[in-house]
Amino acid sequence: MSLDWDMTDGLPSFSAAEKEEARLPPHNVEAEEAVLGSLLINPEVYLETAAEIPEGGDEFYVHKNGWIWEAIHRLHVSRQAIDFVTVQEYLERKGQLEEIGGPAFLVALLNNVPTSLHAASYARIVHETYMRRKLLAMASDIARAAYDEEVSLEDALPGIERSLRSVTTTSLEIITPEDRAKKSEDRLNDRVSNPGSDALLPRMGILDGLLQFRFGNEYLFAGATKIGKTFMLANLAERIALEHRVLLVSTEMTEADMDDRSLAFHSGEEYKEVTSGKVGADKMSGALERIRAGNLHLAEKVFYLEDIFAVVDVAEARL
Repeated sequence: MSLDWDMTDGLPSFSAAEKEEARLPPHNVEAEEAVLGSLLINPEVYLETAAEIPEGGDEFYVHKNGWIWEAIHRLHVSRQAIDFVTVQEYLERKGQLEEIGGPAFLVALLNNVPTSLHAASYARIVHETYMRRKLLAMASDIARAAYDEEVSLEDALPGIERSLRSVTTTSLEIITPEDRAKKSEDRLNDRVSNPGSDALLPRMGILDGLLQFRFGNEYLFAGATKIGKTFMLANLAERIALEHRVLLVSTEMTEADMDDRSLAFHSGEEYKEVTSGKVGADKMSGALERIRAGNLHLAEKVFYLEDIFAVVDVAEARL
């Protein structure tokens, strides 16, 4: 479903074999045109389509298709109507209308799209081919860096890692009110059938009702220095580890410090008693067995490389 040859900047569609032979970057002109035609027919699909094309017009292989996408995007952002007339007028103001092939190209987009119902699917194809082109460019950059012996690996790796990170981002997911209501209904029914199934902490006595930890959430503990935040978090980790697997990473406590806190927690002894030498291993047999049977794994070092990747320096971190 491609338009006439002269309407695609001299870039007709090619089969996979033809692309390989001609060494053309991955692209799908039909999908690009179908996305634009769908939006001209039914602007209501803009949000679900935009979610699949996070980098906007840059994701289109044919430049003029990217210009039309940007026109539609700008009209949406400014809360103006999106249709043949408004898109044409925008492109004309930008001096791009004649370059895309005039109004006839917009008419052809409208006439050739199969259906606007599959706009998001067309957009996913556009994004996938864009990411493949991005991967090829990244591979070329990495190859050049590897061959350039005048640049040390220490200097080259941060840029390579940034490139890798740039192609691992995911598309924005648009969740409709209907989807939200359905997911909420399912969660409520699941909690009734399996009470406490999504709770991270078992009952903790006086803390019940205060610490409503749930799987999948992030929590921040803040407070003044030296008031016991680390100690409390270490104890919470131990408590959670009685029923779940936990990785405790510390940048301020050594492995010995964390183990002493574990002993104090499991034995009921005061931390200072454990560290003073007043309590020997013979009195800690029960606590040691609970530590062996638990699921708390420790890591006392985290290395950061250009704030891109974090590597835990402990083999047991593979939970």
